[in-house]
Amino acid sequence: MKAPRTYLVLALVCLAAALVLTGYNLYDARRAGLEAARHLAALQAVSGQALNRRAAGGQAGLDPGQAHEGMPTVQVDGRPYIGEIIIEAYGLHLPVMADLSSENLRMAPCLYRGALPDNHPVIAGHNYTSHFGPLLTLSTGSRVLFTDTLGRTYTYRVAKRETLADTALADLLDSRPTDLTLVTCTLSGYTRCVLRCELVDGGR
Repeated sequence: MKAPRTYLVLALVCLAAALVLTGYNLYDARRAGLEAARHLAALQAVSGQALNRRAAGGQAGLDPGQAHEGMPTVQVDGRPYIGEIIIEAYGLHLPVMADLSSENLRMAPCLYRGALPDNHPVIAGHNYTSHFGPLLTLSTGSRVLFTDTLGRTYTYRVAKRETLADTALADLLDSRPTDLTLVTCTLSGYTRCVLRCELVDGGR
């Protein structure tokens, strides 16, 4: 009679561990959303001040020495940002960092490689519901907007969806790159959801 009791204890331990993990994931997603919102507000404030100075005939306020792959950046909490991205279908509005790292990805999506508008940028983000998680169900044809730190807006359309192994770097970068590529982890964490986007309007 001891075996059923042992199984029950093991089941309760597994259930408790699952609840703890779920609770942590929910907490981490909320934290990531708040962090991104805070950085987005700061990014918009700094970019707006710089653009106002430029409109008034002064310096743009964006240090050319802080350009990343030719794109001007602004600093938020000591980290360079290249602009902000909007996923219209979900009302998702996020800042985008210039440098990809594990630490940076916990705060906002990051540029993996390339540059806007002509050098086929690849932007990666965690699958937090407050970050790139909605990409997992984003339909082809959906619009994606990117606004750089000079206020130039580029509009893209999702043209193709792919699921790639996490080791398929060559396939991610593609020999026929599209105008913009967005990448996040699938729920399993072992594959990547990749959206290839085409530019439909840019730089206005």
